[in-house]
Amino acid sequence: MRRPLSLILPALALLAACQPERGARLAEAQRFYAEGQWADARIELMNLLKVDPDNGAALRLMARIQIASGDGEGAAATLARINDQAPSAELADMRAEADMLRGRCRGLLAVTPGKEPISATLRRVRALCAIDVGDMVAAGKEAASGLAAHSGDAGLQLVAARLAILRGDIAEAERLIGAARKAKGDGFEIEMVAGALDQRRANVSGALTHYAAAEKRNPLNSGPLAAQAELLAAVKDKDGLASAVDRLRRIAPQSPATAIAAARLALLRGDPRAAQEALLAARQLTGDRPAIQLLTGQVAMAAGNHDIAITEITRYLNSGARDEDAALMLAAALSATGDPKGAMMALKPLAALSDPSRPVLLALARYAKAAGQTNAAASFAARAAKPSPKRTANLLVRADRALAANDWKGAIIAYGALIDREGVRPNAIILNNLGWAHFQDGQTDKAIALLRDALKQAPDNASVLDSLGWVLWSSNKDRTVARSYLAKAHRLAPANAVIKAHWEAVNR
Repeated sequence: MRRPLSLILPALALLAACQPERGARLAEAQRFYAEGQWADARIELMNLLKVDPDNGAALRLMARIQIASGDGEGAAATLARINDQAPSAELADMRAEADMLRGRCRGLLAVTPGKEPISATLRRVRALCAIDVGDMVAAGKEAASGLAAHSGDAGLQLVAARLAILRGDIAEAERLIGAARKAKGDGFEIEMVAGALDQRRANVSGALTHYAAAEKRNPLNSGPLAAQAELLAAVKDKDGLASAVDRLRRIAPQSPATAIAAARLALLRGDPRAAQEALLAARQLTGDRPAIQLLTGQVAMAAGNHDIAITEITRYLNSGARDEDAALMLAAALSATGDPKGAMMALKPLAALSDPSRPVLLALARYAKAAGQTNAAASFAARAAKPSPKRTANLLVRADRALAANDWKGAIIAYGALIDREGVRPNAIILNNLGWAHFQDGQTDKAIALLRDALKQAPDNASVLDSLGWVLWSSNKDRTVARSYLAKAHRLAPANAVIKAHWEAVNR
């Protein structure tokens, strides 16, 4: 039966009236996206796609937001809805980015480039994929080829900066980050790479500041929280790591980054079984990656599964990673299985360096003795007994810089390495500075113990008296003793502004 014309016309009129509304929604979503309000842009796009599911412009923008948010699966599904009868380079690049986020890096790298020029985005994706699978040589080639063809591309400059950080070329990394800033590159990625650079410098607070800035720029992306979690695990900050894991679980409950962070937290809490379960979930989500290999090895060591630790850490080191702690762990695992000669072989490349570290030399002395090589053991022990002037100077400079920047965790790490790794006997100034850093980091009891040791060495040092007095006063531990220390510090150094301020504060 044919419909009456009077019923069709209102429907057509209603459809026509929807068109401007759809255009307005798309324009609003584009405005939100340009202003960095991606969550609002996504809501507008979701509402638009409900009534216009084939809107190509809306689907493209949605996919861009999903890629920027690290949602590879969502982006791939969105891109699959686009009717691209005329395939475009833009869509090809976006699909490659989505596949990278989905953990399909080996497939992307397996494709042999043809004679046609490769876009800057695809070069960047291939370089990042090579880093992800641990092939630093391939990553370097991809980045170099990309920059040769697209010299001013900020994304490629930032990938090259990441590679420079991995090989320890700090000056080159700084130059490339500066070039990316000048080229007005992606602010989110700049903050992430700048954070990685500060992390390489052991500037903990600086790295966390950059990662927090990246999180603020793109709160939908789990990358900044994953980076914070890795750093907080390294400095053994359980509370900070727990907070990062909670936030990751809220924004990306199914992300491999969340599972890896949860494994780090479980390991730090002394629960290798829970860490193992989290790592299994991460491997199922993202496949085999160097970071997972290393963490699996660490978990296996904590659980006493030395054979598994040997397998995983060896695979990690074979990926090209330069990691002294991992090599020491591999040697310890080999020694635990009754193979001290194998342990020595694992450390041989580090021992061949011009300035091997004290932990490496001490470990080699132990393993050489266990292998019956008494002369070699004595030689390694003698070398370990002499702190490296170069390493000691570098750690003192790093610690001083951390204190000047109020990077308390960084200072604790640098002074700790100076004492524990290099065997430097701490003087009163080192103990004073280390104690002050612990106090500022919220570890009052540890701070008091260190400052009391410093006072034993230098009972008339105004700075030490002031530090211990102020910590005792501020923590309300023993204000009578605190006052006496602060009074003596003020008598010894009345012109010192900090000491004077503390003395005036207790007399108000």
